[in-house]
Amino acid sequence: MSVADSSEDLADFQRIKSLFDAVVDLPLNEREAALASLGADKASTSKVLAIIAESTVGGGTLGAAIAAVSGDLIANAEGAELQPGDSIGAWHLLSEIGRGGMGSVFLVERNDGHFEQRAALKLLAGIASERAMTHLARERQILADLTHPNIARLLDGGATPRGRPYLVLEYVDGLAIDKYCAQKSQAETVKLFIEVCNTVAFAHRQFVVHCDLKPSNILVTKDGRPILLDFGVSRLVGEAAKEQSAADQPENAPPLDSSATLTAAAYTPRYASPEQKSGGRVGVASDVYSLGVMLSELLGWSATDKPSHKRAAINTDFTAIIQRATALKPAERYLGADDFAADLTRALSHQPVAARPATAVYVSKKYVRRHWPWLLGVCAFVATVALFTWRTSVERDNALNAEKSALGVKNYMISVFQGADPEISGQRDLPVSTLLDAGRERLAGTLKDQPQTRAEITGILGSVYHSIGKREQASAMFEEAIRIERGNNRPAMLADLLSKHAYTVADMQDYPRAKPLAIEALRLREQTAPESLEMVSTLRVAGQNYSFLLDHVEALVLLKRAVALAEKLTGEASVETARTYLTLGQHLATMADGALPGTQYAERAHRIFEQKLGRSHYLSADALEVLGLGLAILGRYDEAVPIGREMSDIRAKIYGELSNQNGAGLHTYGIILRRAGRRIEAIAVTERCIAIQAGLDGRATLATNADLILLARSKWGAGAYLEAMVLIDEALTVLKKSLPLNQLGVQHAQFFKGQILRSLGRLEEAERVTLTVLTARELSPSTQKWPLAQSRLEMATVYRLQGNVEKAEKQLSLARETAFPPSPLRRAEMLSEQALLEGARGKTSVALKLLLATEELMEEVSPRHPDTWLQKLHRAELLAKMGQPQAARELARQISEHAKSSIEPTGAIAKRLARVMA
Repeated sequence: MSVADSSEDLADFQRIKSLFDAVVDLPLNEREAALASLGADKASTSKVLAIIAESTVGGGTLGAAIAAVSGDLIANAEGAELQPGDSIGAWHLLSEIGRGGMGSVFLVERNDGHFEQRAALKLLAGIASERAMTHLARERQILADLTHPNIARLLDGGATPRGRPYLVLEYVDGLAIDKYCAQKSQAETVKLFIEVCNTVAFAHRQFVVHCDLKPSNILVTKDGRPILLDFGVSRLVGEAAKEQSAADQPENAPPLDSSATLTAAAYTPRYASPEQKSGGRVGVASDVYSLGVMLSELLGWSATDKPSHKRAAINTDFTAIIQRATALKPAERYLGADDFAADLTRALSHQPVAARPATAVYVSKKYVRRHWPWLLGVCAFVATVALFTWRTSVERDNALNAEKSALGVKNYMISVFQGADPEISGQRDLPVSTLLDAGRERLAGTLKDQPQTRAEITGILGSVYHSIGKREQASAMFEEAIRIERGNNRPAMLADLLSKHAYTVADMQDYPRAKPLAIEALRLREQTAPESLEMVSTLRVAGQNYSFLLDHVEALVLLKRAVALAEKLTGEASVETARTYLTLGQHLATMADGALPGTQYAERAHRIFEQKLGRSHYLSADALEVLGLGLAILGRYDEAVPIGREMSDIRAKIYGELSNQNGAGLHTYGIILRRAGRRIEAIAVTERCIAIQAGLDGRATLATNADLILLARSKWGAGAYLEAMVLIDEALTVLKKSLPLNQLGVQHAQFFKGQILRSLGRLEEAERVTLTVLTARELSPSTQKWPLAQSRLEMATVYRLQGNVEKAEKQLSLARETAFPPSPLRRAEMLSEQALLEGARGKTSVALKLLLATEELMEEVSPRHPDTWLQKLHRAELLAKMGQPQAARELARQISEHAKSSIEPTGAIAKRLARVMA
């Protein structure tokens, strides 16, 4: 038999063995379906099922079964390289204690004479390449530092002489959690499981994901302490396998996806999340899913969610918790294992759980369940007293309060409008804002003995201030109204004030301050009016605020609830439902891959508004705003720009030039123009926007800050780097005073500042700023793939310009891995940087080839976009450097003609073109 034949047989054996280990523990009727989900063909399926059958009949062994089905060669290949009695490294093998999806496990003891220690040695399946072993070593160090009393530590590791990797882990003498909990009560089981969840959450905070959580990987010691085994080993093995695959790829092959699912041997289908099985991205949510499946089984559910004889004993809270943890979509599960544990803790202590809607009935039941002895006595006493006093007092008090309130309001309004008398004010026509200010001053000294009336009037003043664009004054009035209302014991009124205040503060761009207001309003609505139009409005405000804070998961949950409730209460074609469609569409447009559904929701809302209210209504303009922005994100600029212009014109006509609504419309129109590559127009529109916002709120405010950053981006893109630097510094001064330094808005602005510094040639400063942002993004578990890849790509550019080619290449490689699979434009950005890096090495022909490939990618997406032409400037400069001045000049001339809408005439880009054409 040839070496090639032997190698093929060995590879076939490893594949069959992986499939065998993955399904051998499953019930008989589930094995074939599981094999199909793992991609096994008919021949492999038959072979694996035959091996299982052979190994379980007449006391047959696995080796004999494999030999019977696959022949002696493969059986011999499986023959353990290590046997009890052998030694490897500092360890002596005592006995084989198990087999699993990733290999064999031996009980070992240290034999180097330093000290006595027993451990478990896991001999992993497969042969590791040198690159894979480097990855294993790096990951082993991460896992070895994962110190926790409930995690079996990784002690050692390496490779056998034949190249099979092994790991040495702490030995745990315990019982698998499913066997341990078989005789435990429901409460005891949940308490133990909470400890497991908290342990998993600890590892997640260290950026380590298990990827193969199952009962056999959680042992419970004699003293009742759960110990998690193989933490991160599945990820380690799977990632090493991808490293090996990458090493075997051809030179020109696209990069592998570093976030892809692990191999079949690295997880157990019974507990694997849908994204693991389908090859999607694996992360914290995958572990949460596995935990949910485990808990369901520990409490008496089957893995397929079919009721067993114990299911009736599970209360509805645990049912809701398990259903949320095992939701098919990662975004609908708990955000982390600690949130899962917190909900279980609430269920045990009879607190309302997050997995269920906090309706008034549900919350009340929980309160009564916790305090029923005390409440019983209080209720008996109150009922006795109330029986004798209620009828005689309530009608009298209501009448007196109503009369007193009406008189107070009348006197207050008379005093306000008396201030508008020309005889008193000295002015013929007082502006609305002046009248409001006068009313605000008079309110401070009146109605002190009528807190309810005073709170209501203060709230009304806040709403009017907001409607005329005086948001600072509106916020102050709402704060005062809320302070008064907290003593009035009217949760519905308090919820209304909180929701309006949250909306006002969010409109000022101060999202961190708006968030707790929105959350409290939502909690009160849940208690007082869980199924009402007021609840719809509060859900919209809260969801919108989470969206602004880039908490996409929570925002999506709240906004989908708002849509469902609005449809239930008013129907799918109502104006109120259309408002929820629009808010949901606005949020989706901010998410990766959400522009298309976001645009569709905006279109649906606009149809309803236009039909019910007319095209010139302010709600129609709101829908056009989201629609235009979504179309711009999708690259449909010819449609987006006229829609943006129409929206802006409607806003100006309805609200006037000097209004927040007109300013907001111009801001969005500026974004659309910038995305369309019409930066010169975008600059003019945004400067007009800043003038409006500065006139209303002042220039040094968060509300105006967004416009400053937009203008800086347009200036930078057009080549006016110095002006962009002045603007971003101004914006960052306000951001750092108003928001925490780790807030995403500050982080994005800092990253942009690094780009401007790099464009100005201030490379040391650019390196420092960009590296700070990169480190923050690497440490944050909520960082999305592209911002992290973008930081690494920017670091590659900075290092290239500094002449550090090796560092640049490393960062570019990391960027490609992070953003895989990239969109065409993202891929073009990385391909362009690779071309410039090759040019820095002196490989001009390679650089030219890569630049042409970059241009081809961009032309496929948007052939007429100015940025597609500006990309060609790199090639023009390279042609001039290669001694082809005529070709370079002609290309520069074409760029100037087609990209003039995006080039500042006196900026750096114009100067680069002039040098090529000279």
